[in-house]
Amino acid sequence: MGDIERIPTHIAGLDENMQGGIPQGHICIVAGQSGAMKSSVTFSLLYNAVLYGETSGIYVTLEQGKDSLRSHMSNMGMNVDDPRVRNR
Repeated sequence: MGDIERIPTHIAGLDENMQGGIPQGHICIVAGQSGAMKSSVTFSLLYNAVLYGETSGIYVTLEQGKDSLRSHMSNMGMNVDDPRVRNR
């Protein structure tokens, strides 16, 4: 059986614990208690994967509107208007 290709999360320590990142082509559900930073981890993961050209992705939420989401990501230092991100 061949090695599974993985998408790195670019989160210190997480890639090492996940054998190099998230398995490519798989659905990843991030779950946890309120305040566990699920959204922040997910934003970081998707943003970096797109920014570094590793993959595109989708974030689905029923709890946060577009403006709030963009503000949250911007407050984390993510440039949501970067063409490398917007065009993916």
